[in-house]
Amino acid sequence: MRGKNPVLNKYLLFVFIILINFSVTLSRSRVKKIDELMKCYVDNGQFNGSILVAEKGEIIYQKAFGYSNFEWNIPNTLDTKFRIASTTKPFTALLVLQCVERGLLSLDGKLTGYLPDYPAKNGDRITIHHLLSHTSGLIDYPDVPGGFDQHERVYHSQKQMLNYFSETDLFFEPGTQFRYSNFGYYLLGVILEKVTGKSYAELLREKICGPAGMKHTELENNSAIVENRAYGYTYHLFNGIQNAPPLDMSVTFSAGGLLSTVYDLYLFDRALHSDKLISPQYKKLLFQPVLNNYAYGWEKKTLQLGCTGDEVTVVQHPGSINGFGANIRRFPDEEFVIIQLYNLVENPYTGMILADGNKLAGNIAAIMYDRDYDLPKKSAVFEMTKVLMAVGTDSAIAFYENLKKDRQNNYYFAEMELNKIGLKLFFAERKFEPAQKILQMNIREHPQSYNVYDSIAYVYMNHGEPQKALDYFNKGVEIYNQYPANQQYANDYRNALEQIKRLSE
Repeated sequence: MRGKNPVLNKYLLFVFIILINFSVTLSRSRVKKIDELMKCYVDNGQFNGSILVAEKGEIIYQKAFGYSNFEWNIPNTLDTKFRIASTTKPFTALLVLQCVERGLLSLDGKLTGYLPDYPAKNGDRITIHHLLSHTSGLIDYPDVPGGFDQHERVYHSQKQMLNYFSETDLFFEPGTQFRYSNFGYYLLGVILEKVTGKSYAELLREKICGPAGMKHTELENNSAIVENRAYGYTYHLFNGIQNAPPLDMSVTFSAGGLLSTVYDLYLFDRALHSDKLISPQYKKLLFQPVLNNYAYGWEKKTLQLGCTGDEVTVVQHPGSINGFGANIRRFPDEEFVIIQLYNLVENPYTGMILADGNKLAGNIAAIMYDRDYDLPKKSAVFEMTKVLMAVGTDSAIAFYENLKKDRQNNYYFAEMELNKIGLKLFFAERKFEPAQKILQMNIREHPQSYNVYDSIAYVYMNHGEPQKALDYFNKGVEIYNQYPANQQYANDYRNALEQIKRLSE
């Protein structure tokens, strides 16, 4: 019979088996490397949460680490529900574009066209497009007079939330600049409920979670009993793990109010690779950057691959909220995704030891791309802090110097972390002498950094020693102009010039 060639068929079968075995071996190697990497982060005390890695619809790695509740030693599992914070925004943007596709909304539609009671001063200028792309000019939570921290602990009606920003002046003419605003995405949730006659929670279930098969994603309600909900924690420099500040989720709503799991976010990613949620025409708009590489609920960024210095393009949306962090990073060229959810975050003013989410994802991506990466090291400054608290400043400095001499392979040594300790000791603990010693050591360790001179100058100035402050401000200016790397401190440099002028007078 024509077409029959037993030798060729056997050869092709042999090649096929070889390729299958190679693929399986490669997959197992990746799993082993990712697991080794994550265990290193966990052993260093740098990660507490869940992670999932998938490629072309196949889950390569998924695992949970640490505790969902530290008081009761309840471990995180793959079913643990985390607050995903601003990773909620891709869901809100998708719901909005679904309404645009159905004719219920227009991207050029003005706020006052959907919310007639919204003040016309701003409502006649801001469009749906502006809200989706963070080009509205609206204020954000930190811009609320007196700070938003004092308000976020209590329940807010939508009317109360709108009062914070609806009458305030815009930062710029809508559409001319980019400025991130949670209030803008809060408004989108209000508009969605108005034009559909349904709650945001109902829309989420019907239009996204149902079609995508997501059974563990929901809009959080503080008063509800939620199975497998994680508690949020922060890491404090001197006090260790603490409960995160309370937050009533009514203030986040469609800007950052969702609970989810790594597997549900994986299902969301898979649904976006299909047309089950929205047509290709409108799906394209989700990922098309407007300003500052931000599209509609997604941003385009570059991610460094391990320790290579090479970068890849990712489409992502990070999230950060009291005690929680999240990110879904999609690699469009390779069709793989890295999803991170965690319920232990650093105190923004005093933290230091937890994993940098970008660095962690970059190391995993390096494994997926078969590139070089480094296993994470422990923070030398964090270990030094333990000695400082137990024994004293001089012993802590000697301990740090010994680590740098004998243990460089196991620890990393960071200027900014030393800076945090020194500034925290003075401004929060009111301990001048220990702070001064730590900051002086930082100058010895990093003599070419403008930042170390600027920091100690402010300590001396606030301690009532203007001449020493002036000396260090002047030294900082000298160093700033000698080394190009100091350009990152341009704003601090300008402030220092003002301080020099004032102190000189």
